[in-house]
Amino acid sequence: MAAHRVSHGDVRRLAIGQHDLFGGALTAPEDVVLPHREAWLPMERLAQEFEAVGFYLSGHPLDEYMKPLAKLGVDTWASFHEKALKGASAAKLAGTVMYRQERRSKSGNKFAFIGFSDPTGQFEAICFSDTLAVSRDLLEPGKAVIARLEADVDGEEVKLRLQGVELLDRAAAVVAAGLTVFVRDVKTIDSIGQRLVNGGDSPVRLILQMERGREVEIALGLKYTVTPQIKGAIKAIPGVIDVQDL
Repeated sequence: MAAHRVSHGDVRRLAIGQHDLFGGALTAPEDVVLPHREAWLPMERLAQEFEAVGFYLSGHPLDEYMKPLAKLGVDTWASFHEKALKGASAAKLAGTVMYRQERRSKSGNKFAFIGFSDPTGQFEAICFSDTLAVSRDLLEPGKAVIARLEADVDGEEVKLRLQGVELLDRAAAVVAAGLTVFVRDVKTIDSIGQRLVNGGDSPVRLILQMERGREVEIALGLKYTVTPQIKGAIKAIPGVIDVQDL
């Protein structure tokens, strides 16, 4: 069998991973320059995951809400499921809306099955016409709400009826005490200010950590709306070391 001779040009083309169909010379590929884009904020990343695949991959939108939810007397689905099997018949649960499937009864009234998700699991509630009429805008997929529910138990199955909903952020802002933001560079103040929302009752202070362990405290104001979503957005700013509740 005759030996196949490889030319210098063939070696070069192989080295760059290219060889055209007819043996002609190809130039080396040019570097692709991608435009700079800001990283997604945590809640935005989760929203994009939900939009793309229908569920959350890197976390849950309610992860940062667990402390304020406890202050509001809001239970988790896993905890309430156990309580319902022991006789509990009503609860407040927080969840992101996963789906809304509307139906029409024989009498012509609309009702819906609403799917929710919290960090402990997924649950479904039936929503009758009166509640659906006043709450439809809050029951869009991706919305985060606090739901008032009644429960019936059938064997090991807990069946839920939705009695009302409210926006989670609005409720969480009521119990927010304020934030302390630890930073390395005073230049981050502008970015922090862009994430804050005026019009609330919560103070925000900034701790600038300097060399040799020195700290400088800067009061940013007393009238901010503070939610776990805003807290997460501030945590994602480059140069922010930590964000703590006051």
